Amino acid sequence: MSKPLYKVLYENIKKDIVSGVYKEGGDRVPSEKELSQQYGVSRITTKKALELLAGDDLITRQPGRGSFVKRASGFNHKMKVNNQKGEQTALLFGLVITDFDDSYGTELISSLEKCSTKHSSFLILRRSFGKPELEERAIKELVELGVDGLIVFPSQAEYFSEEILKLVIKKFPLVLVDRHLKGISTASVSTDNVAAAKKGTEHLLELGA
Repeated sequence: MSKPLYKVLYENIKKDIVSGVYKEGGDRVPSEKELSQQYGVSRITTKKALELLAGDDLITRQPGRGSFVKRASGFNHKMKVNNQKGEQTALLFGLVITDFDDSYGTELISSLEKCSTKHSSFLILRRSFGKPELEERAIKELVELGVDGLIVFPSQAEYFSEEILKLVIKKFPLVLVDRHLKGISTASVSTDNVAAAKKGTEHLLELGA
């Protein structure tokens, strides 16, 4: 069963708020008239969508002025933490990884957890089990949750999900693990497999193997 148009419009605007197209703290959201022209729907539809956003406390509607973003999610995930420098806002990061076990991944997650703790931030883990659809869902959910950045171990080596490409286009804070986008500027961390193989072979030769 298809969703009502006002709910589709509501979800689209909410996604733009969460992803930073419309920034929290005062960015203006298109008016009922502008949205009506942009999406080809009635003013009643756009009004309902904006009312839903206001009901979720995402925007504030000011008569005669327009609608403005209040915050980037339906709740405030930011927490205050105390350290030697006093109180500060804690950052929230998402990690999407295929899977992990004692042979791989455990040390990676341990290092990330130690680093986040050191900097008084928090880490949320989601596993994709190598399935692109689970990876896309995890990225969407973490962005909607309001994370400040994402670390992603892509499920596929040659092809990247639409959600990862969206993050790159929107310049969302993103780091890829063991993968890189050819021709696209984005941060990535990977192992130099060629150099590692060479070093391993040289070590075996030194041992006389």
